[in-house]
Amino acid sequence: MKKHLDVMKQSLKLSVTVLEVLTHVQKQLNETKYPDAMQLMPYVEGGWHRLRIQSVLFLRTWTLQNQ
Repeated sequence: MKKHLDVMKQSLKLSVTVLEVLTHVQKQLNETKYPDAMQLMPYVEGGWHRLRIQSVLFLRTWTLQNQ
């Protein structure tokens, strides 16, 4: 159970960071700083991808342990 809690805490921190980056990207887009905004998009994509992987792994593990 401790591992699950750690994964959930990490996922929460990562989701907050991704949201902060997206908020910053939106601000840059509103200021028509398109190149600056586009430079951050790989970080958003990487963070989103990592969240998806963590979610899938967590659900698989949890499901197997609770059958």
